[in-house]
Amino acid sequence: MEYLHKDEQTKETRDLELFRHQGRVTTNTALHIDYTSVSDSLYFDDLDNTLGTSAKNYLDQRLLYSWRPGAWFNADFLTSMFQTLDRKLPFDDRPYERMPRLRAHLGSPNVHGLRFDIDTEVTRFEHDNEQLINGWRYHIEPSADLILDNGAAYWNSRLALRHTSYALDNTAPGQDDNPNRSIPSFSSDLGMRFERLMGNGGLHLLEPRLFYLYVGEENQDDLPIFDTGDPDFRFDRLFAENRYIGNDRIGDAHHVAFALTNRWIDPNTGRMHTELNVGQILRIDEPNVFLPNNPTPDPDHSELITELTHYFSKNWSSAIMLQWDADDSELNRTSTRLRYYDEHQRLF
Repeated sequence: MEYLHKDEQTKETRDLELFRHQGRVTTNTALHIDYTSVSDSLYFDDLDNTLGTSAKNYLDQRLLYSWRPGAWFNADFLTSMFQTLDRKLPFDDRPYERMPRLRAHLGSPNVHGLRFDIDTEVTRFEHDNEQLINGWRYHIEPSADLILDNGAAYWNSRLALRHTSYALDNTAPGQDDNPNRSIPSFSSDLGMRFERLMGNGGLHLLEPRLFYLYVGEENQDDLPIFDTGDPDFRFDRLFAENRYIGNDRIGDAHHVAFALTNRWIDPNTGRMHTELNVGQILRIDEPNVFLPNNPTPDPDHSELITELTHYFSKNWSSAIMLQWDADDSELNRTSTRLRYYDEHQRLF
């Protein structure tokens, strides 16, 4: 905690409260608490602090209690609130609180390559503006997976049904306060693993990958948007089964993703020293479900994405990411990263 009895400029008492805890309650349960609060939105602009936190748009205030009795079942309970610091952010654009969220996962063991799972989530969303839509969201997702892997190649397929329903408050006259949606999806992931021994004794691993995805189309304009957003496009998003993060929108899809991964193994340490990933999505059908006021993806293909990572040592690494737009023949986005991370969990 930081406390300033009387600021000479504002003439007001100012303080910062921070509490973080992560630990096990029992062998199968864990508790995580992350709470930060300041007396005013200009606290980080005016005052330095010694508690290891910095200015951002929102201060997180959450409690997560998780239960994992075994590999076949896990569940968690979350309450999540925010303190908004950005004074320019319109009141209606501030995030919803989750009070609470309950999630559970029930799965079966892998029997001859077959596995069955069911994921459920119940969340209550509340907003400081009582005129906005609040309410409950119920989500259930049963799925069946076929997993075949002999080391040299693998083929994984997944069939799922995503059903979401709502119980809403403050809906407009004539608007359905119990909308729902059920969308089937199917994915098939095929990959191969090749190994080549190089002249210096190192190992070169080559992994081509083909990913097919079909997600049914359903108009979802009558559904609210509580916690769903459009994530950054990175290499791992080539294989995502939903374009969006969150369950308020399930993006329709009918496409194929092609990817190629190269890894080079150091003969002296046995660790990977370089990794190169290249991939792109080619769309069979044009997507039609989008978030409001968000840019729509190219109807034919995604950008070509390339990620190169090099490990100088056990602790030091660098990476570069490129997104190439073939239609305009230009780089739409690039990013570089230099990272230091050691056994004492010090990160630079």
